[in-house]
Amino acid sequence: MVVPAPQRPRFALDTNVLIDLGEGKPFAQRFLATFRGKGLAVPPTAVQELTRIATTDHPAKPFAWEALKNIRRWQILPYDLIPDLTDYRNNESGRSVCLSVEPVMDQG
Repeated sequence: MVVPAPQRPRFALDTNVLIDLGEGKPFAQRFLATFRGKGLAVPPTAVQELTRIATTDHPAKPFAWEALKNIRRWQILPYDLIPDLTDYRNNESGRSVCLSVEPVMDQG
């Protein structure tokens, strides 16, 4: 059986939208009902922010937890901002070279 390629995200949601969904706000629920299954995505920065909110004494803590628990059920897919830091290019001689970028660690 052939598995279809995943749909590219069309709408990247920010933390506030996910908190509004976690809180059950009607406008957020209408948005979800309209765009569910149409490429909703959440970047890692929003997941990190939700996690920080959910694990502190932030007023939106219960809504952040709700959002984290339901992201997949809502058909919102997490995605990576930089899926592959390796780039293959042809150099001047026509040979393929691999350019690999390594993350820089904060020295401070």
